Amino acid sequence: MIRWMSARSMPLLPETLPAPRGWALTVYTAAWIVLMATTIAITGINAWRGSKPIEYGWLNYGVSADNSNQHITIVTGAEAIAQGIKVDDAILAIGGVPTAKIGTDYNAAREALARPEGATLVLTLQDAGGQVRTHRLTRSIANTRESERTRTLGVAIDLLVNIATLCAATLLFRRRREPVPAILALAFVLSVIGPSWQATVWLDRPWLIDSLALLNLLSWPLLVLGLLVFPDGRMGSRMAWAIAGAIVLWTAFTLTNRFAAITVSIVAIIVFLALSVARLLLRYRRMPPGIERQQVRWGIFGLAAGGICLMISGGLILAAGRIGGAAYWQLQLASGVVGLLATFCMVGGLLISLMRYRLYDAEAAISRSVAYGALTVALLAIFAGTERVIELLGEDYFGHGLGALAGGLAAAAAMISPLHHRVSHWAERRFQNHLIQLRHGLPLLVGDLRETAGLERLAAAVLDAVLKGIRSKHAALLVGDAIEGAKGLPAQDVEAWLAAWAPPAGDALDCDRRDPLFPVRVPLDADGHGRIGWLLIGPRPDGSFFGKDEREALAEIADPVARAVDIVRTREAREAKQESRLAALAERLHGLESLLATVIGERRAAPAE
Repeated sequence: MIRWMSARSMPLLPETLPAPRGWALTVYTAAWIVLMATTIAITGINAWRGSKPIEYGWLNYGVSADNSNQHITIVTGAEAIAQGIKVDDAILAIGGVPTAKIGTDYNAAREALARPEGATLVLTLQDAGGQVRTHRLTRSIANTRESERTRTLGVAIDLLVNIATLCAATLLFRRRREPVPAILALAFVLSVIGPSWQATVWLDRPWLIDSLALLNLLSWPLLVLGLLVFPDGRMGSRMAWAIAGAIVLWTAFTLTNRFAAITVSIVAIIVFLALSVARLLLRYRRMPPGIERQQVRWGIFGLAAGGICLMISGGLILAAGRIGGAAYWQLQLASGVVGLLATFCMVGGLLISLMRYRLYDAEAAISRSVAYGALTVALLAIFAGTERVIELLGEDYFGHGLGALAGGLAAAAAMISPLHHRVSHWAERRFQNHLIQLRHGLPLLVGDLRETAGLERLAAAVLDAVLKGIRSKHAALLVGDAIEGAKGLPAQDVEAWLAAWAPPAGDALDCDRRDPLFPVRVPLDADGHGRIGWLLIGPRPDGSFFGKDEREALAEIADPVARAVDIVRTREAREAKQESRLAALAERLHGLESLLATVIGERRAAPAE
């Protein structure tokens, strides 16, 4: 059902995007299936053509140039490095022919570079200082060996990216009756529909290549629109509609002006993504605890982790271009691997969120990711800093570079344990504070309540803390055979469940993932008194099972809760016995008072007779 925004906010516009229904759903389904089949075919062609050896041009000589053949962009060959060729050197002539005469055509440049194996190519270059130099480079297959290996692995990485994206699109397509999954399922398919360079040459169909390129361009506006209304399709403000309108205008501009789109699309994509993510963060801060908040948290985590990976990947590409040499191909490969990780993070975060799968594991995932990321950065900084300090102190004392390297590794190894301890505890306090409160706060609370409160109040405090700490839908406290407390469900449901449950004899957590009411049962054992009772835990709001951290926290609180329950029960029994004795004593005193009053009355009446 479409909700319409009030006149005060934005009249005549729906508050939520309409989901595909009826004929629209049929058209969407047919279009998605056709595009999916096309993308699968293009992915197969990309992998097939990418596995074939390619004809290199500049790289045969250990260098590479920009598309216009005006400047050197990569220096990887040992011969080129030895001759002092640098990135950004201007190319004046190739084989004695001025580049102005050769032109910027790719085929013309390839003909100018054509030489047999072992032949020499004469290059005339001009460095940044204006000095003109002539270099003689030998064509050698050794110059392209690392490139070919890296290219082959790059094809495999691209294939994995495409497969992961298409799998995510297929899963989201199953929820196509919801607006956001429908938008992102289409965006994911279109994002990988473009052919590679080798596939483009093999297809040799300009109209087909242009059509696929246009479809590929549509993936970005769809992705931004999906993030703008994530996760429920709700607009809710003028700002959201303004951004959506700008996205539509940008899409129209992109489709009608391809050349201009190349120059502005990157900036536009960054701006629209930033606006969409900013609105998502604002919505997250206003959301009450619940499933929708957890969905947004997973989405933000995936985008943030993927964004960090993309920045690292881009940094590796820039570093590869500047460093050159043999390290160039290793850095390029590392950039591809990190880019693959970025895809997994972004697509995985959105997929988990929209499929509502294990939403309440977000805090644990964020905590561990931040902890390991911070630990890695800290260790790298310690290693680099220590190595540099040793170099400054003097390599003569440490055996040249080997001593500095060994010292840096030793310092990093010595700091692993304390850094891991500190970073892990910081991440837990920052992202899993609810579990820390359960682990450390509940034992202190029951330690105070057991001396003054009754069993009913103690049970209520324990259940409240458990529900808040692990975000369970409901819970119950069983003492002996009696239900002392139940939160989130009526006691009758607990009684019906108990009638069919046979308590196990072990002292470990009793877990049954298939149980819809109480999948986790925590035994409460007190030293010297045996089994006191059970803490019965219901599932999470999304129906998923509890993670390792939650189960460990429940196991940790079992002993203090059991001791508190046992002490309260013993104290209440003792107090009840004392009250019974006092009541009996009071009754006897009352009887004595009555008897004494009768005797006194009789004696006062005796003289009158």
